[in-house]
Amino acid sequence: MSKKKKILFVAYGGGHVNMLLPVVQTLLGQGRHEVLVLGLTTAASVLARAGVPHIGFRDLVTEGDEAALAHGNRLSEGVNSDLVPREETVAYMGLSYADLEAEQGIDTAAAIYAERGRHAFLPTRTLERLLASYAPDLVVATNSPRAERAALLAAHKRGVASLCLLDLYPSADGQWFKEDWYGSQICVLSNNVKDILVGFGRHADSIVVTGNPAFDRHYTFAPTDEVTSLRAGQPVVGYASNILPGCPEGDLQLEVFERLRARCARKGYKLAVRQHPNEARWRDLGDAIDCNGMPIEAYLSALDMLVTFPSTIALEAQIHGVRVGLLDFTSLSEACAYLFSGDVDAFNTVEALDDLVVDRRAGERGTAGTTSATANVCDAIENILEGN
Repeated sequence: MSKKKKILFVAYGGGHVNMLLPVVQTLLGQGRHEVLVLGLTTAASVLARAGVPHIGFRDLVTEGDEAALAHGNRLSEGVNSDLVPREETVAYMGLSYADLEAEQGIDTAAAIYAERGRHAFLPTRTLERLLASYAPDLVVATNSPRAERAALLAAHKRGVASLCLLDLYPSADGQWFKEDWYGSQICVLSNNVKDILVGFGRHADSIVVTGNPAFDRHYTFAPTDEVTSLRAGQPVVGYASNILPGCPEGDLQLEVFERLRARCARKGYKLAVRQHPNEARWRDLGDAIDCNGMPIEAYLSALDMLVTFPSTIALEAQIHGVRVGLLDFTSLSEACAYLFSGDVDAFNTVEALDDLVVDRRAGERGTAGTTSATANVCDAIENILEGN
């Protein structure tokens, strides 16, 4: 009997872990390969709820990391999360900072961190250490920066095959997608996205159109009593907030919420709010409905319109036939405008939300995404492993 191949998955929370989770569950169920998942920050809680064994940065701490942990304790002061244990935060911050210091030197690392915070992290040395101890045949990550990008870079340095799943779209400058080290292959949402990566200089043979596995669950969802209750009565407007690059945490997102809350009150709409898992929860929602604990499929199927920034959830809403109000005034807007089609309203300013009008939808599902993305990604994994 041939020896099982080893696959290392690396994922942050939110849409990133949700994209990899169906693939991990499928591979675990098949039992043909050995699977290890590094769940970063809030991804760990998602994996735990799904019953998927995983490790974190605290499991990567070894003898000699005392200085790194000292950095972690210092940098994590005041950082509290119900989803991420403090021990994990200390290890993540500390090992990441130690890698930055090893690469840049003490003074330069301090200056870079002071300017960019955790956005400066690229813990390649720590990920190389994991690869050396686990010896995977394949590394799978998404297009998230920091530790996921470090995992792909570490794999390249060590001559290990890798697969990157691009959730939606590349940034306008192509980021790292044009680089050979950024995944032996890249899985993308559509042929349109593939063409864009080819335009950046990525070789077409290294790009596989699979769809996004996170979308598969929407096609099999059946409405629940919770959905029926939320949809009863007035039209339902959803607001899905997000973490925005280059935006002070919470300022713009909260401004949008307050504007929407006032508009919905005037028009007699229900406002159903869902925040990004990494956002600090707003304390005063007023008459708005807190849907943070509601399954994403149920939340979207209850809406008549979703107001959100360009993100995965906007495409997911279209699968449910929900009209999307796209907040079209951030650095993300131009990069992903081509992904959205059909019922989309663009709001170019926060003030434009004062004119929001919502009608009841018929409830038919849309056509975004693909129902076989998980199988497609699993096929891509098998093809890489067979070629090793």
